[in-house]
Amino acid sequence: MSFFKLSCLVIKAIDQIRRNFLWGGNPQYYRGKNLVKWENVCKDKRAGGLEIIDMHNFNQSLLSKWIWKTLDRESLISKVIFSIYSSNDSNPISNPQERWKPILRRGISEEDKRDITHLLLHIDQVMPSPIMHDSVQWPFNSTNTFTVKSFYSLLNNGGTVSPLHNFIWYSPVPLKVKIFFWILSKKKLQTKDNLHKKGWGGDPSCPFCNQDIEAHDHLFIPCSFSSAVWSIIFPSSNLSHCPKEVSSMISDKDKFLDNLNQRMLWRVLFPCHCWCIWSSPNNLIFNNTLITPLSIVSNADRFTLFWTGAYSSRKAHCLHRAAVEFGLQDMAKANEGEVLGENFA
Repeated sequence: MSFFKLSCLVIKAIDQIRRNFLWGGNPQYYRGKNLVKWENVCKDKRAGGLEIIDMHNFNQSLLSKWIWKTLDRESLISKVIFSIYSSNDSNPISNPQERWKPILRRGISEEDKRDITHLLLHIDQVMPSPIMHDSVQWPFNSTNTFTVKSFYSLLNNGGTVSPLHNFIWYSPVPLKVKIFFWILSKKKLQTKDNLHKKGWGGDPSCPFCNQDIEAHDHLFIPCSFSSAVWSIIFPSSNLSHCPKEVSSMISDKDKFLDNLNQRMLWRVLFPCHCWCIWSSPNNLIFNNTLITPLSIVSNADRFTLFWTGAYSSRKAHCLHRAAVEFGLQDMAKANEGEVLGENFA
């Protein structure tokens, strides 16, 4: 990848194996549909992705380092090029009579020819001083020096930042819960409304209330089952001001959370309880076991105490202290006999 441009067929074949492994676990036999577009999966976590390498952009970044080495007068390749195309060690592009002419030893496409013509037109517009060496700087790095990482980030992300980045990825919860909540934030879980879009012909109603279609925002917030869960966690909070969308539950938490401990714990409590709520319909449908809202709260609080106490960072200690002060220990003991299986193993 550092010396040759990968063909589209090779990249497509590699990406197919990686997609199958990510969504199905078995790259040979998985034939299901991907939950999130691959181009979004390959974005940086700050841009709303999973930071899986984009093969095309990474290949372009590796190849681009040779352009930088050509411009660096101290590199060996630059000295060779200047010795061939430059007279008296002057800049070969400062003299119109010494115009750069690419030497091609193979046939190129019409698109590549247009790119070369476009590059030469840009070079012709540059008129540096014939007595001074050029000073090339890379504006996308604090050291002003080209790096493959900085160029790859520029190609892959374009400078965009997801508003949920810190909430999802800087929380002391297991990676599987982070990825679950990342999929939830994209509204790509296999809820019944999404299954209907993919051709499923079953009943789309919510298995808990049977009053609305099972969609992301309904299942985790307005549903009577989920509302009972949030009422147990925050009995003194004014849940009438609670947003009706998952993204707003994160951005507008100050409107319905009363104290500082609640706001600190929200990045742990919210993903954890959403995970437990998501597991409940599966237990109801496949195991014919109805999990009560009190069981959801008890198990989620138990794991919240465990996760915040397991990390050694100062921030995790603050979260654990806030969890104890908030009274999660008492709620965790409220229904110890009823567990959610191995969802958190």
